[in-house]
Amino acid sequence: MTNTHYEEGSKLVDNFRYYFTAVSRWFFYFQFKKNSSPSVYELIPADVAWIVSVDPSSGDLQRLANSAFLAGCDSVDVLNEWNRSLIFMDSICTNNEKLKATFKTTQLMISGHVTGPSAFSLMYFAEVDHDFVKVSEALIALLLQTEGSVVMRVYNGIEIREFIGKNGAMFSWAITKGVFIGSSTSFLIEDAIRQQKNAKLISPAASIQKYCEEQPKELMVALYYPGFTKWLKTQFRDPSGVNLVPLERLGDWSILNVETHSSLISFNGQTLAIDSNTFVHLFDQQSPVERKLVQMLPAKTSAAVVWGMSDATIILNTIKENQKNLNCQVLLQN
Repeated sequence: MTNTHYEEGSKLVDNFRYYFTAVSRWFFYFQFKKNSSPSVYELIPADVAWIVSVDPSSGDLQRLANSAFLAGCDSVDVLNEWNRSLIFMDSICTNNEKLKATFKTTQLMISGHVTGPSAFSLMYFAEVDHDFVKVSEALIALLLQTEGSVVMRVYNGIEIREFIGKNGAMFSWAITKGVFIGSSTSFLIEDAIRQQKNAKLISPAASIQKYCEEQPKELMVALYYPGFTKWLKTQFRDPSGVNLVPLERLGDWSILNVETHSSLISFNGQTLAIDSNTFVHLFDQQSPVERKLVQMLPAKTSAAVVWGMSDATIILNTIKENQKNLNCQVLLQN
């Protein structure tokens, strides 16, 4: 009897271990592995102005630099700097084996953020493998074209590395759950980490993730109008007299594929109207119409914006409804 009870007890223990192990694996999978790769879009801080998505090893940067818009820009300091930066970045990414391997399966995403009354900074995002951690310091030094030292600090449980070059250049980066986050402005790295840790902080970029992932992996630009108008003001010497409210209320996002030609750069895409108060929302339920007016424009026209509508009645009713909502908001504020 004793042996029988012992054998039955052993089976119960073995079964318990089996089920406990299975449940533990399931728990750790969902808690860590499944959630170990956050979307890059979810990490982009809320003050984003624009996003560029590109495979820097594809030659697109070189083609963009060689376009007529940037190739003959010696007289404009900002454009000239962009031209040289694009050529340099292209030469590094198309010749470095580690970078070529990295961008074979993912895109580099660059976002612009306003950091002061007349200043903005860039952030860099990419999904990377575990081995990228080992070579990240050497790659940063290569891209900054200088030797230097690296200091490390921990923020919210995530290691942030800061490269300080001998020429004064600084660059901070972190690799969290398979995503590289980098910027020359260290507090932007902290913003991204905070956003990842706090489920209540939702990036505006998360709203375009599904749409962007369905598009071909080509050179793409996305403009977030509430932030883009603030970024534009950093480009003016005296932004106080610049009224960009109509542009800010145009839409939420414009997502544009970029094509480079010998004499021009063309953008083709869509503008999303998530907010019902944006101008583009007026064209909801409209169908495409033939653009006959374009053929009637004078030969000396420098720029033109054409809005097509298949049902003017719907637009007029939407305008009336928006005006009514706007009046209600004014009354509530007063």
